[in-house]
Formats: sequence, structure tokens, C-alpha cells
Amino acid sequence: MEQLIYIDKNDISEANKLSASFAVDSIASRTYINGLAVELALKYLVQEGISVNNIYNLHDIKKIREEFDIADIMLPNIHIDVRMVYDENKIFIPKIQYDYEITPDIYLIFKLSGDGSTAEFLGFINSKSVDKRLSNKDYYFVTKEQLSESNNVKDYITNFNGNTTEILDKNDTEQAQEFFLSF
Repeated sequence: MEQLIYIDKNDISEANKLSASFAVDSIASRTYINGLAVELALKYLVQEGISVNNIYNLHDIKKIREEFDIADIMLPNIHIDVRMVYDENKIFIPKIQYDYEITPDIYLIFKLSGDGSTAEFLGFINSKSVDKRLSNKDYYFVTKEQLSESNNVKDYITNFNGNTTEILDKNDTEQAQEFFLSF
């Protein structure tokens, strides 16, 4: 079942805000696409009835955006990264997330339309299910067949118990952000 998310001026504006301060074109482009991916994923999650009111994101930190290919959404019970692809046969996962142990619990995969007006939600994959044998220097590759069906995402996210039994309070979150900023 095709699930299209329409891209509006606000989505573009938010993505532009994230990428505007980068002089290096490759970083600005990556940051723009990642910002757009997060905006569309948030819209999608709301459409699916998932609350996105209490979220934290590493990609909000400029130094993180500069150094890492990351488009994350941290809900209270699950860490999500969003991958925006142009071809459903070329789904990629950044190796750097595994190298620095900032892998999410799941990856949501969206395919941007050729005219840039919509994105299609293709499905999701648990980060532990990524086959590391399919790779190049920078990315692991996932086939469309490896993705879980899009109609299962709400149940998966809602029922996900997390990978830790510890609860972080606001001070813990602020300390983590300070650590990443100093990095």
C-alpha cells in the first residue's frame, strides 16, 4: 500500500534552517535531506497516531549534523533514524552510526519523488537486522524485501520496550548534549 507524504513549504523551510550555515556543499546537501527526512517522518508518525510531542534529536546539534549522517527522532521508548533515498533499490545505512555506537533502534525508509513534491514511506528495519556483508566503504545496503511492512510500524513503535531499563531525566539528556557538543 503506497503511503505518500506531501512536502510543503514548512518542511522545506525547516530543512533549509538546518543546512543554511554550512559552507561545504556536500554537508549542506546531506543536512538538508536529513532535515527534510525528519520533517516528513514526523508528519508520517502523526498520521499514524503516534505522539511526537516529547522528542529529542541529536541532529538538532550543529556539530553532530556536520560530522554525522544522522536524521534521528528520539521518542520516549524508541530511537529512530530516517533514511531518505531516491531509488528503492538503493537503500543505504551510514556505517558511521555503527562505528560510533549511535545506531537507532529502527530505520524508517522514505523514497523522495523525482519532482520533490512527495515522499513514499517504504517500510522500516531494526538496526540489528542490517546485514553488514552488503556494504561499501561508507554504507551498509538494505533491500526493499528486508524492510518490514509499513502497516506494522505503529504497532512496532508503540510496543517497543527499548534496549535499556534505565530512564533518563532532563539532566541526563542535557549532559549528553553537552558531551556531544564538546566532541
